[in-house]
Amino acid sequence: MEDWIDTMKAQALRLKDATAGMTLVEVVLAMTIASILLLMGMRLVNTTMSIVNTESHRLEGNSGVRWALSWMARDLRYGRNIRISAGGSRLDCQVYVENTSGDFYWTDVRYTLEAGAIERQEGADKKPLASGIESLRVTNMASPAGSVGAPIQIMVKQAGHRRNSHSFVELSTVVVPRGDIP
Repeated sequence: MEDWIDTMKAQALRLKDATAGMTLVEVVLAMTIASILLLMGMRLVNTTMSIVNTESHRLEGNSGVRWALSWMARDLRYGRNIRISAGGSRLDCQVYVENTSGDFYWTDVRYTLEAGAIERQEGADKKPLASGIESLRVTNMASPAGSVGAPIQIMVKQAGHRRNSHSFVELSTVVVPRGDIP
């Protein structure tokens, strides 16, 4: 019986020595699998970053357009002498503002679309409100029966990326001017 136990111990030691390391084939196979998983992970991260970048630009553009629409709506709502020209891509009106000494007065304001940007000009001060704009269209709508003022619709179409087939975004608002009293 002791001979049998000694024989089994010897076989176990030989077997342990034979399986103590990895063969070259096993190392190459493990490295190949690890490389494939790493490349797939990197591709997933790159794709995710590209999508985040695209959506970030789109949301930033939407924010700029919404801000420009709110400025235009406020000026139209409280403005007077509203004039739409250049096929609806230029809007002129007068707004009631306060100067530095606390006095209120009417001043001319103009909104235009120039070089893909909506610009607001108050007197000599001209500032861009939103960029990446394809079109600006301001139109008078039909006045409902019994109403004092006719609604004005403002539509802004953002420029899309044709090569990436991103959709165009068109935002609009309807404003009913209240008259000369701010």
